[in-house]
Amino acid sequence: MSILTPDYLRSRQQIMPKTESGMYRSQTSPGVYVNYPVSGTFYRRREISEKSPSNGVYIGYRRTWFIPRTQLSVAPNVADIYLAADGNPYTVLKIGTAGGQESWELSTIDLIIAANLKDQVNILAPTNTQDQAGIRVPNYSVAYANLACRFQPIEGGREKNHDKLGFHRFFTVILSQQVSVTTEYQVVSANVPYQIRGFAHPNRIDELMTLTVEKLQ
Repeated sequence: MSILTPDYLRSRQQIMPKTESGMYRSQTSPGVYVNYPVSGTFYRRREISEKSPSNGVYIGYRRTWFIPRTQLSVAPNVADIYLAADGNPYTVLKIGTAGGQESWELSTIDLIIAANLKDQVNILAPTNTQDQAGIRVPNYSVAYANLACRFQPIEGGREKNHDKLGFHRFFTVILSQQVSVTTEYQVVSANVPYQIRGFAHPNRIDELMTLTVEKLQ
């Protein structure tokens, strides 16, 4: 006869979910976040879903997360991000309470999986300096590192890799999160620089920000 320990229940019936530590990212303005470490968070494993038959690739792209209210010093808002222990970011779509209001109940979506973002990009901010003659010299520093994204050539259909992207000059870049940029910013992907020519913030929570960029090489 098995002893009904918490570990046994988790392994057999998952009545008591395993908790983890993560990072709650409160969005104060589009593309600007304040990070709050949290612990004791969990999701109900029976609620994970699969976007489409994918041999498990899409499992978990929607999850309901629970965060103890004592762990979070700010009230959550839609479009905030919960960064799970496995590194996956979940965008908050709906907020409720659970456990006699002792926990926040957050309906979330992993937009990286949902939007099939398989590329990666760094976004560079201009830090202009002057040379000895007083002439402006543009320099750049990393403002956002290793963001998941997807490049789509504006002139045609989507290409699978940057070797094929060499035939195109202008692209739409779909980003995994909102960022705060101007047209003076650049992006770099696979060591190739692009100049930002335009950008659009999403009109809905479950949509993603896009950049219009021009290849510089």
